Amino acid sequence: MKDDPIARAARALRETADGSSARAAASRRRIVARAVSRRRRRNRLLLVLAPVAAVLVVSSAWAAVTGRLGQWIDALRPTSVPAPPAAPRGSDPPARTIVEPPPPPAREGPDADVEAGGPPQPSATVASTRPVPPLARVTAPSADAAIAPSPPSVPDEEALYYVAHRAHFVAHDPGAALRAWEAYLAAYPDGRFALEARYNRALSLVRLGRLTEAKSALAPFADGRAGGYRAAEARELLDVLEVDGGR
Repeated sequence: MKDDPIARAARALRETADGSSARAAASRRRIVARAVSRRRRRNRLLLVLAPVAAVLVVSSAWAAVTGRLGQWIDALRPTSVPAPPAAPRGSDPPARTIVEPPPPPAREGPDADVEAGGPPQPSATVASTRPVPPLARVTAPSADAAIAPSPPSVPDEEALYYVAHRAHFVAHDPGAALRAWEAYLAAYPDGRFALEARYNRALSLVRLGRLTEAKSALAPFADGRAGGYRAAEARELLDVLEVDGGR
């Protein structure tokens, strides 16, 4: 029978490869290493547990022979506090035993008359004249604090300015505007609107014909002491007032 192709291929494969493989050898080495490691761990565990088991066996046998095994078992059980027996229904509650303190011994000397009903001594009144504890003195309000008036509340700055601004620019009432500007400056002399309030106060004085006071109020603005605020307008007003005052 002729040699078929499959047989020739099998023969060629056997001639080129001997059946060994690097991966197969590595796999066999890993399997062997794992088996050896498991065997060593099991041996170490047996070496550790064997003495412990032997001690337990010997201790249990010794306790059983000496009669202490029951005590060990009782000691391992959880302890519970027994509840007090309930009183039967309809029975009276147990009577309480009242222990009275013994009477104080009789004292000799001046205090003996006090105990016997004699005239009181100064020591008997010491308890009634004890000083007040510090806590009571601190927490008790004093009479001065009760009658002391509360500090006056300062009006709101913007509210005062609004009143003066309305009287000056809307109502055109120089008298009311002057009083409102002065009220604002008295409450807030260094307020946000203090410069404008001083200048408008000077204008109100001009409108009321109080020229001497108006000149004194406009001088700081004209001299630049107000930081240059309304300086040119103040100088023009002062020139006009000088001309009118010289007539």
